[in-house]
Amino acid sequence: MGIEESQNSENSWLYGFASYGIGMFGLLTITGVMAIWYELKWLRQRFSIDPYYRPMLDLCMAGIAMYFAGAVLEGYMISRVSASLCFIPIYCSAGAIIVKFALAPDQSYEYDEEEWESYGEELPA
Repeated sequence: MGIEESQNSENSWLYGFASYGIGMFGLLTITGVMAIWYELKWLRQRFSIDPYYRPMLDLCMAGIAMYFAGAVLEGYMISRVSASLCFIPIYCSAGAIIVKFALAPDQSYEYDEEEWESYGEELPA
């Protein structure tokens, strides 16, 4: 078919298939399935992590969902240079790091309050 007969579509899924064939459509499909897999995994783990980390994980999940939802209207999934292509690895890796460290066993340092109760009160002359 080719891009000449694609009726000016900016849908990344259709445009990728029309431009590069079934291989590109397969790559886009695998990427989409893996993103959905991780989104569902993070959504399940979201309720197990500290509330402090939840907004950051929500941002990563929203960024990934926005990337794939926007690909239906824009052709940035198959572009060589795009801001969205720069942000998607950042969202994915940040989400993975947040989940990894937020679900890690508590490694907080226990300190003696008496040792630190006068901290900041004595200023050097």
